[in-house]
Amino acid sequence: MNAHFPDAETLRSALSLANRAPSVHNSQPWQWRVGHESVHLYANPDLLLPHTDPDARDLMLSCGAALHHCVVALAALGWQAKIHRFPNPAEPDHLAALELRRYPAADLDVTLAAAIPRRRTDRRYYSSWPVPQGDVALMGARAARAGVALRRVDDLAGLKRLVSAAAFQHRTDAGYLTELAAWSGRYAATAGVPARSVPAETAGAVSARAFAGGVLPQTPDTAADQDNAVVLALGTAGDDRLSWLRAGRRRASCCSPRPRWAWRVARSPSLWRSPRRVRRCAATCSAPTDTRRCCCGWVGRRSTPTRCLPLLAATSPKSL
Repeated sequence: MNAHFPDAETLRSALSLANRAPSVHNSQPWQWRVGHESVHLYANPDLLLPHTDPDARDLMLSCGAALHHCVVALAALGWQAKIHRFPNPAEPDHLAALELRRYPAADLDVTLAAAIPRRRTDRRYYSSWPVPQGDVALMGARAARAGVALRRVDDLAGLKRLVSAAAFQHRTDAGYLTELAAWSGRYAATAGVPARSVPAETAGAVSARAFAGGVLPQTPDTAADQDNAVVLALGTAGDDRLSWLRAGRRRASCCSPRPRWAWRVARSPSLWRSPRRVRRCAATCSAPTDTRRCCCGWVGRRSTPTRCLPLLAATSPKSL
């Protein structure tokens, strides 16, 4: 390490935490490149899911979450990052460049970084414990600082109708079903949704994706009619790649303050791509129109596999 740039071990530690960011189907559709004086985030178009995510919104959300985790990890290691989004118009997959400088880590930085390995996506029933309103307000405040609106969705019946209609369209889409089966039900893979993380049966308030090969039993003493999760919607005023990247980063920041929570994110492309349905959902939750929904509640914890770092980071100063 020198006064101007972290050493290899520091970067490896930070990028290993960034690698744990949530992503669509756990596809981890990003790549890190390390230059002589900067760190760069790229989207990996080879991992785009054309039937699940035809417009690459989920890919951008995923990369935004990875960007958040990287910045948090670097801060805990004593490096402050200045983010330059889309620094090279000639390279649309070049999403961000991080300019680093030494800065003492605060206790909050260390606490947030320590929460990253404990974050889980849990698709089982949530417990009957209520989510404190003050915690929801804290998440909303954190999102608002980046121009992202967070609203609680109270009309679950209306939301369920919209999601059920989208799920019906998916059941008739052979390409979507093939893609879903290819990215779920895995056992030894380092990407995709593993069978051990998919419940054998679900019947929650809002439908989730029907991943293949689920073998995970429900948490003891939980039931669908006692699920007390809160459904939250995050929205941005814009509907472009920059807005998606920012929304992904802020969604990750909302998860960080409460590591004991688990999050279930379920985005239905056929729902969100329909302008009329998006407007109806936005009216339900009073959020802007580029909307993502997620649930938070009290559940157990189960980890998700990730690729090893050399597959996700490459040192190529020449290309930067």
